[in-house]
Amino acid sequence: MTAAKRRLLVAATLLLPAFVAGRLDVLADEITANRTPVPQKLLLSFLADNSTFTLLDARSAEEFQASHISGAINVPHDSPIDSNTDLPADLDEPIVVYCRTGKRATALQLRLQEHGYTGVQVLQADQVVWFDGAAVFNCGVPSPQESTDVLASNRAAESGEETK
Repeated sequence: MTAAKRRLLVAATLLLPAFVAGRLDVLADEITANRTPVPQKLLLSFLADNSTFTLLDARSAEEFQASHISGAINVPHDSPIDSNTDLPADLDEPIVVYCRTGKRATALQLRLQEHGYTGVQVLQADQVVWFDGAAVFNCGVPSPQESTDVLASNRAAESGEETK
């Protein structure tokens, strides 16, 4: 048995009980600890054009009703995937999922991936700001390079030039 197969077997052995026991929160904790943030540029592009990706809110219908990010679709983490007509037909379409802590979003991400979706990312908990009952992206401060790129793009647009 190769080392890679051995690692896979060990991982499956460790993760299987979490699934069997319905303990996705344990798995979600492990995954969210090593998560890469959704790029700020992608979040900003969604704010300009909701067609950039499909934004899913993995919280309950009641929580979604109380507040959600504009443009989000409510798909509770424990709802059926097969019959959900709000999900993209294209399994490769980019999807971003969020909730309050990342656990339910991660559970939904795993379920979507089990159904063949390949472009699913989860917003880290600190990428969503909950303010006075409203939910918004926390896009943070752009890096110096991103600021320079945006400035150059804006100047080029004003002068009618094409940008890279």
